[in-house]
Amino acid sequence: EDEVARRSEGAESSGSSGSGGQDMDGEELRNLVVEKWGKPFDTRIQRRANNIGVMKYYLQVMWKHLDQQSFHMTEQEYMDQLEAVASLINEWDVADYVRA
Repeated sequence: EDEVARRSEGAESSGSSGSGGQDMDGEELRNLVVEKWGKPFDTRIQRRANNIGVMKYYLQVMWKHLDQQSFHMTEQEYMDQLEAVASLINEWDVADYVRA
């Protein structure tokens, strides 16, 4: 829960209106990840400053996936995580970019 709250705070400070393109949901994000990498990998939003201090946001595809026995989330937690990431993608109006 705290992690999702931190993501929401970061999204609020981004200043994007999220007004264009068709919204993405967690299921679509899962399908995109599986289509590209063959497994339902975990995703995160990574925030980094570049060499002149400008903040950049990245969609990070993690190395662990839902099919692994040692995966740290239940399927419902995984889908909740994907929904949170998809929500930020929509808010920042970059769903079409992620789909490409």
